Amino acid sequence: MGLIAIVGASNVGKSSLFNTLIGKNKAIVSDIPGTTRDRHFALYQDATYSFGLIDTGGLGDDEIILSNKLTEQTYLAIEQADLIWFVVDASEDTPNQTDYMLRNQLMKLKKPIFLVLNKCDKLNHVPVGFYELGFKKQYEVSSRTKKGIPDLLLDTHNMLPEPIEDLNQGVKIAIVGKPNVGKSSWINALLQEKRLITDTLSGTTRDTIEVDFTYQGQLFHLLDTAGLSRKDKHAKDINYYTFIRSMRSIQQTDIVAFMIDVEQGLTHHDRRLMGEISEIGKPYFILLNKTDLIKESKVFIDELRYQIPKYVDIFSISAKKRTGVKYFFSQSKKLYEKLSFEMTTNELNVLLIRLVENHQPPIINNRRIKLRYIHQISKVPMAFKIHGKQTHQLPQSYIRYLENSLREHLGLEGLPIKLFFKNDHNPYISH
Repeated sequence: MGLIAIVGASNVGKSSLFNTLIGKNKAIVSDIPGTTRDRHFALYQDATYSFGLIDTGGLGDDEIILSNKLTEQTYLAIEQADLIWFVVDASEDTPNQTDYMLRNQLMKLKKPIFLVLNKCDKLNHVPVGFYELGFKKQYEVSSRTKKGIPDLLLDTHNMLPEPIEDLNQGVKIAIVGKPNVGKSSWINALLQEKRLITDTLSGTTRDTIEVDFTYQGQLFHLLDTAGLSRKDKHAKDINYYTFIRSMRSIQQTDIVAFMIDVEQGLTHHDRRLMGEISEIGKPYFILLNKTDLIKESKVFIDELRYQIPKYVDIFSISAKKRTGVKYFFSQSKKLYEKLSFEMTTNELNVLLIRLVENHQPPIINNRRIKLRYIHQISKVPMAFKIHGKQTHQLPQSYIRYLENSLREHLGLEGLPIKLFFKNDHNPYISH
């Protein structure tokens, strides 16, 4: 899964393009404070494409661009991208000074760049003036009408790197959480050696560190991610950088182990991050560290159960006592094996008929919503598309019923399930 940075000067429509793509798929958008303007990170996903998007909203300040510098935060964010969408305002007909200066700065990064001409719906001619920027191809799009976006998505998909298959069949596990919750200490406990530096200073781990380890004949790749926190005594630029690096690690991993320090409790930021992990489609479970240090750990676990998705497992660990090591590896392997799940369309439709018979969709405007057929469209995330009539009217409660029922009947406990809906005819029925 690749990562794209959307960059450009002020008022060229970067955020409009971002919101057009994300709104289309109802993905969760995360606001990451870092400068006077928020940054945005989200997953774009449909039945064909899947990649991460960064909207570098504050990059376009003319005074920043014309000073011939990129902010440290912006530079670090773009450095993580596989591809840059360089957005300009097509209604201007020709590049302005800011466009030229920004092009020069982006060229220094030696990243693949797509020149995206936004606001083309306002033109009745081809904006040839932007070829002066030196790009062989330009993408003429409109955030408002979605003109040209399919071609942009297709070429983007073809440009992004293919996922690397692990020939050793190792299970990649990203261990994430706020700074100083004990991620590195836990990995040291798993390895039974002090391999990673640990410190009580928040933010000791700045980059993602990968450690290979074999347990009972199974190879595991353990990724110790940078602490994900929005309160950091270090520079905000570095904090944003660690967030992007950690999200990249989550994209590239198989399983996510989300660590919580019971003494710190579950924060709003933790819940938002869990939502993003689910949105990306990665299975995860909760590690409660240091439960041996509090007397009412059971009460904490019971309260936590009501704040997270029901399919997410919770178990207590202690890095100091190496409590929970066996369960950690067995749970990781079990979730990993479920990622290869695949079922025929015929079998899925038999199940859908049963689910609908057990619980009919609601009646809207004197007509019952019809669910005609279902098919699997991806494994990671585990996603299915359901076709029918008036599917856009389905209430969230019924969608949750379908998700939970599919998870239960298909043996996919522990995995997030994504459902897409489409109003159309049933091609499996002859007319």
